[in-house]
Amino acid sequence: MQGFIYSLLRNTKFDRLHDKHGFKFFCFSNIYKAKDSNHHSLIISSPDQDFITQVEYQLNKIIENQIPVEIGGLFELIKVVKIPEKNLEFPLKVITQSPIIIRIPIEKYQGRITDTAPYKSVLWRQGHPVDLFVEALEANMKRKFAEFTGSQIDGKIFERYDFKKQVSTKVDLANSKIPVIGSLWKLEFSTDVHPHIQTFALDCGLGERNSLGFGFVNPVIEKSINLSQ
Repeated sequence: MQGFIYSLLRNTKFDRLHDKHGFKFFCFSNIYKAKDSNHHSLIISSPDQDFITQVEYQLNKIIENQIPVEIGGLFELIKVVKIPEKNLEFPLKVITQSPIIIRIPIEKYQGRITDTAPYKSVLWRQGHPVDLFVEALEANMKRKFAEFTGSQIDGKIFERYDFKKQVSTKVDLANSKIPVIGSLWKLEFSTDVHPHIQTFALDCGLGERNSLGFGFVNPVIEKSINLSQ
């Protein structure tokens, strides 16, 4: 999927994005099939509106020229829709669709766990102190926001962290399968966090390796009940 997105950016100002070190500022969901539909869907997100405009343009060209899309199999692209943000309710509650990956420096674990192995950092996993996950996740988001906007985020970002489960998978890096450990969560933003910061996090993805599809989150839309009826 990452390779497909990069192919959409050829000969554009984002042509060398894959060579950039650090944050790429985009993420994508798993390919999913909605209920009562024979079609598969995918969400690509980014806080960079020029990036989204470019991807949208190229996807519409694929539809116009009836070009088959190869992502693990052949797909026919039928429709491209830009998702509006007008229905979001703040502070946001979000749920992970793909695992959040967090690496924590070994020195943070001193005296707290013993399974650190001979590495400079350890992937956070179930059983490790939750406060280390929280600290690293928020620090990661603050670095992203500072690099992208030039502004700083003060104070805590999330109010609640509800751990769901741990996930182990492998990714293709440097022509080899690299095992990674991530975790699934339901998170709630602090009421003090500006909506612009919340939508940035939603568009950018949480944690590390977002351009590989990790840390993709969806807003939790809670249905209201009319008690007067």
